Amino acid sequence: MKGYWLEGLGVVAQVLLYYLWPMFAGPTDGIAVVLLIFMGTLVLSGALGMGSGKRIKFLYPVLAGVLFLPSIPIYYNESAWIHALWYFAVSAFGIAAGSLIRYLFLTLQEKGRK
Repeated sequence: MKGYWLEGLGVVAQVLLYYLWPMFAGPTDGIAVVLLIFMGTLVLSGALGMGSGKRIKFLYPVLAGVLFLPSIPIYYNESAWIHALWYFAVSAFGIAAGSLIRYLFLTLQEKGRK
């Protein structure tokens, strides 16, 4: 497990988004919290996709969906279960986009060396 600090940092940041961010939101800010977590998940997963060269990063979308589940009874009502699927989908898109950007950047860098 040595050398997975970037992936671990992404998971810690995601946990902070799910559990600390809603603590500071007011009762009428529910949709804003969901949208900010949505955008944060996209940015974190994109950064993880661009920064990590390890295959374990592809487990991140599953973790993003599963880590949201315990926050539902704490901050939300039962209608929020569907958001776990949205966070999975958004983080899968972010990982794919970040990995594609990383691949294109490395390919262009290799062509520039030749």
